Amino acid sequence: MIRNSEVDELLHSVDCEATYRAIGRGVLDEGSELASYLSDAEPVLNDLIATTRRFADTEVTPVAQEIHRQDLLVPENIITGMADLGLFGASIPEEYGGVGIGNLPMILVTETLSAASLPAAGSLITRPEVLAKALLAGGTEAQKKRILPPVAAGQLMVAVAVTEPDTGSDVANIRCKAVPGEVDGEPGWLISGNKAWCTFSGRANLLALLARTDPDPAAGHRGLSLFVVEKEP
Repeated sequence: MIRNSEVDELLHSVDCEATYRAIGRGVLDEGSELASYLSDAEPVLNDLIATTRRFADTEVTPVAQEIHRQDLLVPENIITGMADLGLFGASIPEEYGGVGIGNLPMILVTETLSAASLPAAGSLITRPEVLAKALLAGGTEAQKKRILPPVAAGQLMVAVAVTEPDTGSDVANIRCKAVPGEVDGEPGWLISGNKAWCTFSGRANLLALLARTDPDPAAGHRGLSLFVVEKEP
């Protein structure tokens, strides 16, 4: 069994990807069901990571500092390149137009992109992941078929609107509220409140927006609902 002290020693002794993989395998071998999956999938997984790393090195890294320092928008060639690689559909099942690579590959792909730039690359695929998992868990079949395919193709970009100015990321105390009402003569929801630090919201077509639908503060997180809000980029 790999103890914490042994892990620390390995991490500080050799800065090598092979070492980190060995540590991971040691942990998985302790009984995790992922152990056999990782072994079987490793050749494909390595190819996926290598392809992602080449893209990050050639398209993201050269412009990352300029984007950060000058507060620029993410260049369209990065967005289209990620769409061509199918990365926006990484967490979306094939039946809805994605590639459905699973949680472990998704984590590794996100990590690889984030090494080049978190805001300009890595975070771009975690936004559709949040929306996709919410829809897959609680959305209607009609919603899944209408929203997920264009998200997977990179045709609809996603941002997540959760954080608020007065509550930070204290999700249970969110004040933005939604009440039933009419929208263009159709039954719907009227949302009012403030959101802050909504990464990629300016470019996004869809917001995964968390709002309070139960006015009782005692309801905490159980009084919240996630809305898919369409917007012009």
